[in-house]
This record gives sequence, structure tokens and C-alpha cells, in this order.
Amino acid sequence: MNILIIDDNPEITGLTKILLEVNEHKVSSIETIEELKNETNIQNYDLILLDKSIKTLDLKTVRGLINPDIKSPYIVAFTAQDNNDPGIHINEGFDDVLSKPFSPQDLSRITEKYS
Repeated sequence: MNILIIDDNPEITGLTKILLEVNEHKVSSIETIEELKNETNIQNYDLILLDKSIKTLDLKTVRGLINPDIKSPYIVAFTAQDNNDPGIHINEGFDDVLSKPFSPQDLSRITEKYS
């Protein structure tokens, strides 16, 4: 599975990347909207983990960079916000939620669900 992590916390990104790569996923990461705008192959990802706490990067911005004529990657809210009600994120248009902190099993559940 080809996965993009959009998160501005290098520690979380690094740990997540290690856990995904151990399970043989191909992983890229970006931290800023500028990096996202330079990502020319965003539609080639199968799954995007999007940190909701990055104020300049929201779901609408990410979806706006994806060609609407092709299958969109699944976009999962990667967040420590509103963890008591994951339905909030689904109602916003995310495909799923991965709450921080997360366990390796939580991450595996997400990748297995969308692979």
C-alpha cells in the first residue's frame, strides 16, 4: 500500500512511518502546504493520514489537489482532537479516523481496512 502521512510533528511521523514500513507499506511524508502543492502524484497514494491540527491543511485543500476524474485516495483523520466522537470526522468527509495516541493494532486496522 502506498501511504502519505501529512503531519507537522516529526516524532509522530517517524514512529508511524516505521510501523508502516515494518508491514511493507511504501510511505512518504510531508509537513506543510507548500510540500503538498509540490506533490505531483497525490492521486497515486492509496491512503492519506491527515493531521487535523495543521491549520493551513484541511480536507478541502487536500481533496482540491486530487484529480476529480480518478479514484481518490482514502483520507483518514489523524488526530488527537475530538477522540470521544469519531463521527465528527466522518461527518466532515473523512473516510475514517485514527486517534492519537494510537496503538500498532489501530494502525493495522486502518491499513487492512483500506488495502
